[in-house]
Amino acid sequence: MEQTLFQSYAANRGYRFLGDVAVGVCNGYPFHMTVRSGKIDVVSAVFRLQKTPPARLVRQARRELPKNCAVLSSAGQLTLTCSGQGEELLQQTDGAMRQVTGMLREAAAQVPDTCPLCRKKGCDALALVGGYVPVHRACCQQQAYDTVSRGEVNRATGSYLTGFVGALIGGLVGSLPTLFTILVFQYMIALLYALIPLGAYFGYRKLRGRMDRGAVWLIILASVLELFLLEQLSFYLIVAMAYGIVPSPLATMSLYFQVMAPGDIAASMIPSFIFLLIGIWIVFRKISTTSQGEAADAGRCVESLQDWRGAGQNPMEF
Repeated sequence: MEQTLFQSYAANRGYRFLGDVAVGVCNGYPFHMTVRSGKIDVVSAVFRLQKTPPARLVRQARRELPKNCAVLSSAGQLTLTCSGQGEELLQQTDGAMRQVTGMLREAAAQVPDTCPLCRKKGCDALALVGGYVPVHRACCQQQAYDTVSRGEVNRATGSYLTGFVGALIGGLVGSLPTLFTILVFQYMIALLYALIPLGAYFGYRKLRGRMDRGAVWLIILASVLELFLLEQLSFYLIVAMAYGIVPSPLATMSLYFQVMAPGDIAASMIPSFIFLLIGIWIVFRKISTTSQGEAADAGRCVESLQDWRGAGQNPMEF
């Protein structure tokens, strides 16, 4: 689907178009909508809710929707997806939106009434914060100003060196759950390896690392180095527990390379390396966050602002 077609569709219905996302209110329910283009285009609209609608009504909506549309309900969220091509797909999406929001009205589904930024009620605007949800206009604007200011300070004073040291420390903390499961239960949990790059990321930020594209490579490098440290810590503790002593770390490191052939080291490290790659993939979106990206998100939050007085009081009818 051509981007101009989607932009025209959004503009004709009073939605705001923000890069690759459209936001608006349908029948009293705020949503954000995206399009994935290809041989078959896919439109997805996400509604944030206080509670999950009754399963009975969701099943009824699925039966009544066109064959190329589907609705998925999860905790606090309802997602409508429609597939097809071009303008015909957008017209079908209109009908599906009416059906889904009609179901929400029948279920008396409520839009969240707590600002996700300050956790207080009395929202007076809508903004794109995770989803298109009620917020306090002042909270959204203040967060944007603070984010941009922090980014400028980081750009001027951030350091790769202190950030890398922080990443090593944070990665070490993140590796402790993995070390515990290896020693106590004698097996590895792939999901726990995601804590290593995540800990490295927060350590990098804590020690004021420069948050640009180079940061992600330093975080990944620190995470890989943690695998070697994890291997040495595991061997050290195994020796200490087996002989009931407190050996020198240098002595156990020397012993490690004496008893472990290169093939043994590779066999021991490869599973950890694979699990680390899986962990990096899981948290990559987080660890690849840059100051510029945060500033762009903050700007989009402000750009998406529109007045809001509560569900059902400012409906957008087709």
